[in-house]
Amino acid sequence: MFRNIGKKIKVLALIIFIIETAAAVITGISMMAVDEFLIPSGFLVLVAGPVVAWISSWFMYGFGEIIDKLTAIEKNTRGEQSAPIQPQAPVQQPIQQQVPSERIQRIENLHAQGLISEDEYQQAISNCK
Repeated sequence: MFRNIGKKIKVLALIIFIIETAAAVITGISMMAVDEFLIPSGFLVLVAGPVVAWISSWFMYGFGEIIDKLTAIEKNTRGEQSAPIQPQAPVQQPIQQQVPSERIQRIENLHAQGLISEDEYQQAISNCK
């Protein structure tokens, strides 16, 4: 029900836009058909209604887009496709006390996960040698 909520919000924004546009067109035509004094107002509703619906849908669609982007960022920082937060692995010994090859491997893993920058990676590798 709550999986992929960003996409669902974006689809809902599109559906609401279509409904609001149809309602504005029907209302505008009805106003012009009912009374000749309502022709200017009906024309305004006919033209401005869809424009207002279009602009108002931007906000809901944008909110859905933000949720999609945050979900993608979360997946990328975890280095996973999608999974709930797992408990942390047991604490390893500090990097300084590890054998150099183990230390290099751990630094390479941190770099591959994007947890350290290229500069930090280079500096840490040079300290291992």
